[in-house]
Amino acid sequence: MRSVAAGHYTVGYDIDMARVDQLKRGQTVTPDVSEVQLMTALESDFYHPSNSRADMKDFDVAFIDVPTPLDLCCSPDHSYVEAASDLIAEFLRPSMLVVVESTNYPGSTEAVIRPRLEKCGLVAGWDFSLVYSPERLSPGVTSHVRERNRQPVECRPGCLQLCSCIQHTGYLAYSQETTET
Repeated sequence: MRSVAAGHYTVGYDIDMARVDQLKRGQTVTPDVSEVQLMTALESDFYHPSNSRADMKDFDVAFIDVPTPLDLCCSPDHSYVEAASDLIAEFLRPSMLVVVESTNYPGSTEAVIRPRLEKCGLVAGWDFSLVYSPERLSPGVTSHVRERNRQPVECRPGCLQLCSCIQHTGYLAYSQETTET
């Protein structure tokens, strides 16, 4: 919702058509977005919930914000992150930014997500920017308060300049070498 509030056209892509329909009706599906916020976003024409792959073309920034549950051995299940990365790779082009908000273990942005994105032939930190900024949900903290809190960001050294550009939206940039070691 931050990108919508900043005046950026935003497609909320989801594979679950029932969830997309619910969002289009203004019914929130997450506790940190109120129905008032959702309706305001929908009425602004800057937010478009969709499950159409055609709506994925022409984006400049992609946020990966999917579940990362634990499997039976209590290890992170990366299947959702992998599927999202594969989908984004189909539309990835030079100068784009990919922000991983799904909570992952240290190093997984490089080990799991980056190789899947780079299958398209582009290189993270050179052709496109890849940053990690895990979503921080704090029970009892409302969205309007959390929006003022800065989220930590880790990124490849070649992406630091772009990370600095998004600081105004509530992000802080750190070199990946210092945050994943």
